[in-house]
Amino acid sequence: MRRAALVAATTALALAAIPSATGAGSTSFADTIGDGNGAADVKTVVVSNDDAGQVTIRVNVDSLPHPSDTRVYAFFDSDQNRATGLADASGAEYVFVDDESDDTYGFLRWNGTDWDNAPDTTARVVSDSGGITFSINRSELGGTTGFNFWVRTRLGDASGTAADTAPDGDAVWSYTLQIGAPAAPKITGVMLPATSLLPKAGTKFTFRVGNAVLSTKEVVSPDRVTCKAVLAGKTLAAVRPGACTWRLPRTARGKSLVVTFTATYHGASYTRRFPLKVS
Repeated sequence: MRRAALVAATTALALAAIPSATGAGSTSFADTIGDGNGAADVKTVVVSNDDAGQVTIRVNVDSLPHPSDTRVYAFFDSDQNRATGLADASGAEYVFVDDESDDTYGFLRWNGTDWDNAPDTTARVVSDSGGITFSINRSELGGTTGFNFWVRTRLGDASGTAADTAPDGDAVWSYTLQIGAPAAPKITGVMLPATSLLPKAGTKFTFRVGNAVLSTKEVVSPDRVTCKAVLAGKTLAAVRPGACTWRLPRTARGKSLVVTFTATYHGASYTRRFPLKVS
């Protein structure tokens, strides 16, 4: 197969220790059964990602002896353009190489002429008797939102025939990341003018709420503000329902006034209770 020489070349590059792997949600791809020629026979490949963009590829095989002179590869065409990566790797720009002989792996990037070690701070690789799991964040796959890929198992030297390529021949599988919408921002605080904290007896008192501060650090004007006031333990009637203005009697001087308000913005709400003293 024309991809064989490429696979042999990657085994000579630096390898690192194998950690654990995670993932969420899945798409399954099936390979031809019984064509491993003595190598671990690929049965299915299950791909998933979480909302943070961590991509997980589980390669299920009939048996993965450990330790053994077995290598497992996962190639990624991260921009789904065969013209940009290595042509003999179906356009792949990245590859995972797992070596079952010594529990090591490499994550490599095609530089236009050769394979180099690639940033892999989010890489996770773990194997067991039923297969191997590769995991990497899309940020280290060129920020991909979808990729073409293929895998290969090999037993022994690359010059031998003990290998299984999935899918067969020079075909590739395609996967599109499923990333949920970002969480809606929350209101973390509001800005209040000094007049909102200085109620005076015998006057009309308005508790004004200024801009709201979101969890994104954005400052916005609330969509709506509702208030409630309790004077010396008794609820005051607002000038209109839900409004933040009340008439304070002259007898309110020196008494406790507790204002509770709720500010809302695009579905997010923020409630705060302010104990005040009427002057």
